[in-house]
Amino acid sequence: MVEFLLKSAQSSGIKFFKTFCLFMIGVLAWFFVPCPEGLKIEAFHLLIIFSLTMVGLMLEIGNSCVVLFISLLIPSLTGVVNLSDEFMGFKNSVSWMLLFILSISGTITQTTIGTRIAYIFMKFFGKNLWGLSYSITLSEVLASSILPSNSARSASMGAPLVSSLSKYISANIEGASEKTIGTYLTLLYSHSNAICSGLFITAMISNSVVLDYVEGSGLSISWLSWTKFVVIPALIMLFLIPVVLRLTCNPKVKDLSIVQEMARKSYAECGPLAQKEKFIIVMFVIMLFMWVFGDSIGISIIETTLLGLGIFLAFGVLDIKEILSSYNTFSPVLVLGLLISYVHSMQALGIIDWFTGIFGNFLTGFSPNIAFFLLSIVYFFAQYFFSGEGAKIIALYGAFYATAIHLGIDQMVAAMTLAVFSSASSVLAHYVCPVSIMMSSLNYVPAKKWMLIGLIQSIIIITNWFLYVGYFANNNCLALS
Repeated sequence: MVEFLLKSAQSSGIKFFKTFCLFMIGVLAWFFVPCPEGLKIEAFHLLIIFSLTMVGLMLEIGNSCVVLFISLLIPSLTGVVNLSDEFMGFKNSVSWMLLFILSISGTITQTTIGTRIAYIFMKFFGKNLWGLSYSITLSEVLASSILPSNSARSASMGAPLVSSLSKYISANIEGASEKTIGTYLTLLYSHSNAICSGLFITAMISNSVVLDYVEGSGLSISWLSWTKFVVIPALIMLFLIPVVLRLTCNPKVKDLSIVQEMARKSYAECGPLAQKEKFIIVMFVIMLFMWVFGDSIGISIIETTLLGLGIFLAFGVLDIKEILSSYNTFSPVLVLGLLISYVHSMQALGIIDWFTGIFGNFLTGFSPNIAFFLLSIVYFFAQYFFSGEGAKIIALYGAFYATAIHLGIDQMVAAMTLAVFSSASSVLAHYVCPVSIMMSSLNYVPAKKWMLIGLIQSIIIITNWFLYVGYFANNNCLALS
């Protein structure tokens, strides 16, 4: 029996030593740490459980779903929260929006659409390193407007493109190093993906979580208003990324006319578009149109996504059996639903309001604009402690957004700054989000170099954003003092 239990425990993936240590920390905090002033004892206990759960997810003590299911039992068994309240996240439309988007995104990774987009740009502009660089960034801009998952874009376009280009260039250009050009292209795509993930609401799944938070404060953000607010600083950053990487990576290649030839051959090898691919493209163009103009025709983003999913299922492009049996589809939905449940419970017990007051008092003495600047920087660099944009948004976005509003910052500025920083902070390190993890697995970029260049890009991103917000936004927006 003991042998069976040990084997079963190993197969579950739970790291029991780390779990035991976190559990003991929780017990000590529960019984011996005094409840902070302004918090009910139930709220303090929930805060302990939530904090240790987030640490457990960061330390990867086990499968995220398993960790969250087990941790949610504790507040229920101890009477901190009612069991019915712990599943509020699954009544939230955001969880189902995630399911719809993941289901639709699966159709893209099975096609050549992403790489075709890149090859088209490379055929026309890939004559030198600048042309190749902006071909890749423009491909990501176009793909992010219609492919609603940054991970799916990375898997279907980014990783295959970087790997094949690095090998091809090093094999056909004398003196070109696969490691050097691979480092440049890996960071180029990863950083472009991070910026483009904040360019459209639908470019990254986690962006839909932001809408749930801001709507609770009475702010409504449409697909079009989001993009109009972000597009100028995003395009500036997409222009600067190759410049920064050219200086920091020094790939030492100039004439890349062979890449144009490779793109022509590769595009030809893809053959003509299959009927299924044509149907998918047409559907995504229609969905993009509805996302953009949905407000004026009375159709929400989630209704458009659900309509697209229904049509894909009705015409057999998607198989309902594959969706229902896919771990990769349902696992993120379960994780998101459980995390949102935690946040709802924390809001109900006043934890978010308490945190807002504490942070607001800490920033007392600064002007509202400087206080918000410091708040945003803390939020940006908090990504070092998370492995996924969604986890950080769930854990921190609501509290930081509420604090910004408490400081008197314009709602749209606060909402969009934190939303953009949620994805842009993915440039920081090789482990901070699924895209970075996937691209770093190509083994071209050493961890130290990734983090150093990520820090440089971060400073440029933050500077660029606040200069834009300060000088180019309308009079109701933030003006740095």
